[in-house]
Amino acid sequence: MKIQILLALALLFASTASAEVVIYTQTITSTATGAGGVKTTSYTGWLVYDTDTQEVLDALVNSKSKTFYEIGSGAELHLLKSSATAYTLWALVPLYNSGGATFKGTTSLMTLGTANLFYVPKTAAVKGSSIDSGSGDDVLYEFTGTITLNLTATKAANMASQNIGTVFSNLENGLFIKGYTAL
Repeated sequence: MKIQILLALALLFASTASAEVVIYTQTITSTATGAGGVKTTSYTGWLVYDTDTQEVLDALVNSKSKTFYEIGSGAELHLLKSSATAYTLWALVPLYNSGGATFKGTTSLMTLGTANLFYVPKTAAVKGSSIDSGSGDDVLYEFTGTITLNLTATKAANMASQNIGTVFSNLENGLFIKGYTAL
């Protein structure tokens, strides 16, 4: 059974058709420790995943300060199987200067707006940490949260043959129109 799942995944992700994107909304709580203090910040935003290249673009939006951070990284996709449930585990590295994140959720087999089928989680728990030493004082960022599949936006983007860059640019432009600043 394990080999069948791995072969199915290999066939799904080795497709020569145009890559599909998966769009998630996210809610993240980050605690920054260092530089003389501890600060907790809540973020919303998006995570966009390219099923072909496994590239991830992430926007953490701070509605209080009307700012957002863009984070790009690669993802390692793992399908984990328990006795009755399949899980997807994404490991994302690097984040900031060093660190990483994991996203774990129950896997569902579904279409994303094209004829191809993909194993993706509808929701996933997020956990990670990173160290930023760029400002002179090291700061440890620890974060937790959830991502939730936005199937309507995912299907619309894939039916329009949009790639990850176009999707993310459209999301960013929506923030700029609302007066947000990229950091």
